[in-house]
Amino acid sequence: MADFHWLNKQARDKRSKNIISSKVKKWHKDAYQGKFSIGKRLFFVDLDNYRIWLRECSSYSSVDMYTGIFKQKLHFLRPEFSGKGAKLIIDGGACEGYYTLKVKENNPSCRIIAIEPNPVAYELLKRNIKANSLKNVVLVNSALSAKETQLPFEFVEQVNSVGGTNVRIIKRFWLREDMIKKTTVKAISLESLCNKYGVKDIDILKLDIQGLEMEVLRSSERLLKRIKKIVVEWHSDFIREEVKKFLKYHKFNLVLEHRFGPLFGENIFLGDLYFINRR
Repeated sequence: MADFHWLNKQARDKRSKNIISSKVKKWHKDAYQGKFSIGKRLFFVDLDNYRIWLRECSSYSSVDMYTGIFKQKLHFLRPEFSGKGAKLIIDGGACEGYYTLKVKENNPSCRIIAIEPNPVAYELLKRNIKANSLKNVVLVNSALSAKETQLPFEFVEQVNSVGGTNVRIIKRFWLREDMIKKTTVKAISLESLCNKYGVKDIDILKLDIQGLEMEVLRSSERLLKRIKKIVVEWHSDFIREEVKKFLKYHKFNLVLEHRFGPLFGENIFLGDLYFINRR
C-alpha cells in the first residue's frame, strides 16, 4: 500500500508534492472505501529521478505499485536479481513499467523486453518509458501465453494490475460488474518472443502474468536451460506450488520465497518466488 509520507519525500517539486498529498491521496482514500473515480485524465508527477504518468481513476493503484517496487523492493529482494551485470531481461507483465524503470536504474545498459497486454496499462507504460528517455527497451503490447493467438481479456480501468486472459477476473468484494471491461488481445509464446527479437540467453525472466505462469513455463521447456534467473509473482497457493515443483524438476534452485499482502483490504496474499538455474 502506498506510503504517502515517503512519496512526498520522493516528490521533486512543489507541484508534484501538492498533487500527491492532495488529489492522489484523496483518490486513494476514496478507493479504499469503495468510491472509485471514473476520471480518465492523464497527468504526471516527478518522483525521485523519474517522471511518472498517472491516470486519475487508477492513480491510487499506480502509487501502490510504485511504492512496492521502489520502497519495498518487490522482485528485487535478492541482490542477484537487481539486474546489475545483466545483458537481457524479459519483463513479463510489465504493467506501467516500474520494474523496467528500476532495472534501468540499476543497469542502464541492460536490454529489456517489456510485454504487457492490458491496453490502459500499456498506454502508461509507453509514456513512462518515453518520459524517462530509457534506451534499449522493447515494448510489446501482447500477453505471454503458450502460443501466438488472440485471447479474450478482462481488465479494470481503476486497477491496472488486475486483468486476465482466458478466465474471468477473480471476484473481489469491491469489484462491481460494471467496472470490468472486455477486449481481445494478441498473445505470443516466450519462444516466439525470443525468436522475433533475436534473444539467445535470458539473464532474468520476471513473470507477473495473472495466473498464466504455468502455461508459459510448460510451453517454454526448451528455453529453460538458457534462462539464468526467474522471479515469479504468484497469485494463488496452487500456482505457487506448481511453479516450485516444475522449476525444481528443471534444475532451478528456489533461493527466496517472499509473501506479501493482504492487499486492498482483502484476505488475498501474493508473493514472489526467486529461482536460479543450477546448470
